[in-house]
Amino acid sequence: PSYVSQESMNIEYGGPCCDGLLKGYSCCVLACGSMGSGKTHTLWGRCAAPPVAAAAARSPGRGTCCTSVGGLGDGIAVATIEALLAARADRASLGEELRLWLALLEVAGSSVRDLFHPSAEPNEVQVIDDPVGGAQVPGLTEVPVREAWLLR
Repeated sequence: PSYVSQESMNIEYGGPCCDGLLKGYSCCVLACGSMGSGKTHTLWGRCAAPPVAAAAARSPGRGTCCTSVGGLGDGIAVATIEALLAARADRASLGEELRLWLALLEVAGSSVRDLFHPSAEPNEVQVIDDPVGGAQVPGLTEVPVREAWLLR
């Protein structure tokens, strides 16, 4: 809703997500709603669009399609990933390793697309319900997140 700030979303939902991930659980942040309802803004905040991390990963030193629009704040995805990157730095000082991978799906009607697929167009994928592993997306592109600049 328009009366909820990015900061309160990050505290209410991003904090528990980050805590769970650091304890070894998987996490999914899902935004749903009609076109123009604020899904992209809730997830990415001042990013004009989700990061093109696959392209940025292939071209180190280059930014992404995100542009800063001052004062809007970080979205829940950006804030959570930045918190995980900070936790990774803390754990590295203790000799522990934390690896962070990001996948991005778009669900529209019955279509599910892999937005990080390296082809020019997002790749259609299937979600399967594995009785042991739960919901899975075979072949989903996962991109390593090494530095926060990939999100800006």
